Amino acid sequence: MLSSADFLQFNALKHHAGRIREIIAQTVSKAGIIKQLQKIGQSQMDLYTGKLSVEQLEQETMKYLESKKAFYHDDFLQFLGAEGYRMFAASDGSEWVLRYGYDDPLHYVHLHPARYAENTIRVKSGALKTAIALCWYQLHEGTELPAGTELVNRLRAELADLSPVADAAEMSHAAGIMQLLRQ
Repeated sequence: MLSSADFLQFNALKHHAGRIREIIAQTVSKAGIIKQLQKIGQSQMDLYTGKLSVEQLEQETMKYLESKKAFYHDDFLQFLGAEGYRMFAASDGSEWVLRYGYDDPLHYVHLHPARYAENTIRVKSGALKTAIALCWYQLHEGTELPAGTELVNRLRAELADLSPVADAAEMSHAAGIMQLLRQ
């Protein structure tokens, strides 16, 4: 019997707020958080904010695929059909998209949250990286974040390889994500 690790591709660092909290807590070195932030990429993404763990989501995905007889590679491709994707609802009402994982044929099921769905928010990668960097700094350096953008811009450059904050809207977006990650 296959397990989700045998075929499922899910980047929890980009798509799962609960796992991001765990990564922030467990990554104690500066080099470690830099390596994690490099995995996020440069685009917008959908971030799941619900209560289901990554493991629960993987189990529900497996059960869904089994119920549709789309568990194995060729069956999964046929199941996707001409649209190239399928959606399913998890037990908490969140919606998920299943696509074919072209970049890794061994992990052929690519799972990510549906856009604008329940328990999901749309985030920009720079704001997510900034929020993670600031939460990490606060947790592991043990200091409160001062007002202003000097430290924010230093951490963006040092940890996330980002340019300075462009405007108040970008900082506001990162602050909202930080608040979510602190819950």
